[in-house]
Amino acid sequence: MVVTPTGGAATTGGAGTGGTASPTGGTSAGGASGGTATGGTSAGGGAGGVPSGGSGGGEPGGAPSGGSPSTNLKGGASAAYVCKAGETYGNPLEGMGQVQTISAPTMGKVTYFAFIEGPMWVASQQTLFFSDNVSPERIWKVKPPSTTPELVLENVGANGLAVDSNDQLLIADQVQRRITRIDPSSGSPTPTLVVSTGNAKPNDLVMRSNGAIYFSDPQMQVGVYYVSPAGAVSPALMVGQSPNGIALSPDEKTLYVGNVNSREITAFSLADDGAIDAASAKLFATTTGNTLDGMAVDCAGNLYASTQTGVEVISPSGMPLGSIPTGEASNVTFGGADRKTLYATSRSVLKYVTLAVPGLPD
Repeated sequence: MVVTPTGGAATTGGAGTGGTASPTGGTSAGGASGGTATGGTSAGGGAGGVPSGGSGGGEPGGAPSGGSPSTNLKGGASAAYVCKAGETYGNPLEGMGQVQTISAPTMGKVTYFAFIEGPMWVASQQTLFFSDNVSPERIWKVKPPSTTPELVLENVGANGLAVDSNDQLLIADQVQRRITRIDPSSGSPTPTLVVSTGNAKPNDLVMRSNGAIYFSDPQMQVGVYYVSPAGAVSPALMVGQSPNGIALSPDEKTLYVGNVNSREITAFSLADDGAIDAASAKLFATTTGNTLDGMAVDCAGNLYASTQTGVEVISPSGMPLGSIPTGEASNVTFGGADRKTLYATSRSVLKYVTLAVPGLPD
């Protein structure tokens, strides 16, 4: 057991979207394993505008899959690109740095954050993107070592963000009920349609390396949806109360779904094509902090869960390892040149901290 470090004040107010509640209860061990294997290669997408998959092969002169990340590669979120093959990892919280804070810009057109969400690292840009999901929804970026956020887009309906294997940003457009895509290298990116989600209001999302997409809709306990590589949207899979945070294990064989109100994380096995095996549902863990929002995983298969009191770290076997003192967190991702910087959105501020294990931009 890792002792939770001290420090990092929580911000006031409720936690992430999808409702808030504060039921009592402690942690629980889970059954499904996140795994530590690297993700596999995959075939491309099909009709419906879903981006092609791939293992993060990259541009000429870059590192191969399973190698060290390179700024010249477009590797998306695949563990085959981010994580070194055969690498072993220790305690992710050992030697953890101090939690740092990035606030809204003090000059420019917009000088505030209302409720930031969806942090996503794009390796080829060495840039963090994130959304502000209170109307008018916006997308921001921060390019280290700068700590000054820059406005990218407005009125895009953005909540959660994801990245495909070509380092294009996927947007959960909660306003127009669709998933769109932008080129983050463009100075004036224009969203293009990936797939319409019908009556579903996408909140958080993640893309598998074969082009399959998973997204949650916590409104009125709707559920989790699977979008096939060909662009077909499957009916909602009901997952307890208010499903919200969503993440893939590094080997892409397990889907994790968190529930805002119950604080439970459910693990599902995935078929070779990415389809969800509903019968495989197992309680993976229950967070101790009130509410449960966005999640991410590291190369060792540890799961990072955003709660109202910090980011809780859970082993691949479902055991709690400790927590990161960010205070209230709505979503998390890994970034930085070595992928060891954990970024957490925290209502009106962005926080970041250096950890011992690299992770994925789930």
